[in-house]
Amino acid sequence: MTSSRALTRSVSRSSQVRYTLDALHRLRVATRQTTGKGHGSVRVLTGRFEADAANRLVFHPDRAAPDRAVDPQEPAPETVALEGKWSLRSDRWLTLSMRGASGARQALRLAVQLLSANASSVSFALDRTDASGNRVTEELKLAGRWQADASNRLTFWVSRANGAEDRLTFQAAWETGPNHELIYRWRAVSGPRPTEAQWVRFAGAWEAPVVGHLIYRLEGSTDSVFDFRAGVGSPSLRASDGRISWQVGVGLSRYRTVWTRVALFGAWKISKDGSLEFEVPYADGQVRGIRFEGRYAWGGRNTVTVELADSRRRPFGIALTLTRELSSTALVFLTVRKDGSETSAMAGVQLKF
Repeated sequence: MTSSRALTRSVSRSSQVRYTLDALHRLRVATRQTTGKGHGSVRVLTGRFEADAANRLVFHPDRAAPDRAVDPQEPAPETVALEGKWSLRSDRWLTLSMRGASGARQALRLAVQLLSANASSVSFALDRTDASGNRVTEELKLAGRWQADASNRLTFWVSRANGAEDRLTFQAAWETGPNHELIYRWRAVSGPRPTEAQWVRFAGAWEAPVVGHLIYRLEGSTDSVFDFRAGVGSPSLRASDGRISWQVGVGLSRYRTVWTRVALFGAWKISKDGSLEFEVPYADGQVRGIRFEGRYAWGGRNTVTVELADSRRRPFGIALTLTRELSSTALVFLTVRKDGSETSAMAGVQLKF
């Protein structure tokens, strides 16, 4: 990689550097003399931004335009690596806050648009002006992990070389797509009016390990997991409907909560140990199961009712009704036994609902 210089590096023993950005994302480099009578200088540079392996903001200066007169006394611009704390405001302004060698605070604010995301990174589109005055759109990718915050909003933790993490909180609500994927949708503001809706898809699968929580585990990482606080969508289900749902409240502000319904469609299966699995189809033909414990009871002629429970056997408050079809492809047997004062069940199945 091209050699770099640290933030507010000393140009000489008697000068310091301060970096700012203008509206065209040109880097303004101000050199200030700390001793003597010199007043320093200011240079405005065009160039490309990227994040390195430590999530520092690296500026690669453009070569001068062919028609630009170059001062032979002017030093050639160098690649600069800037390190600080990342933050995100209104899904629009990505800011790197820094502290210089003298202790003074600096901040570079970049106007960005969310571009894409996967389990270990988030990418933003960044517009800038090159050395010839042309507008260029480039990608700025940060590495880290995804989580949900206490308000069920999507957050991305940017990893840094010293082990610290910076939180980027995305302010809009999210929803589920046609293939049960999690989709983040927002409207960017450009001028007085919002633009058309934009969206980013997160590949992953749903889990419901414990009561009160609904998990979306992102594909390709063990660190990126959205753990949402959630309530059941319906207390009564029929297996033949092939559906289960949850309600998730996303707190967009202190006074505003948007309720998202996570409705999953699939097929119920019963294991020989009595546990149930709800098989959910995803994109590319993939099928993932959500496992439940259950307490079985006869619900009437040709029906069995199951009180769904989590891995700790705590009830979800959902009653699932299984209806036996009287055909050669539907064979169900249920053996009920009493253990003390509790009634448990063992089930074996060859079943099509």
